[in-house]
Amino acid sequence: MSKAIENLQATQKLAMAIRPKVGGFPYLAETPRRAGVIRNLWCLPSCQSVYLTNDGPVVMQGRPLGFGSGRYPRFRS
Repeated sequence: MSKAIENLQATQKLAMAIRPKVGGFPYLAETPRRAGVIRNLWCLPSCQSVYLTNDGPVVMQGRPLGFGSGRYPRFRS
């Protein structure tokens, strides 16, 4: 495992441990920044997140929200 992946996983674990039950987003954003995460790019439908860190880029691929073909909901304005 690379240093970038190890650092990111440890940082995420720490952020989850120290965040309050309500209003935890600042902890989840600030902790990785302090650990060297420069940017986080993500795509919700594919559950993919790319972290650009001081130790190198890391991609995390989750389970996509859907598979194959499906109905696309209509947008309402």
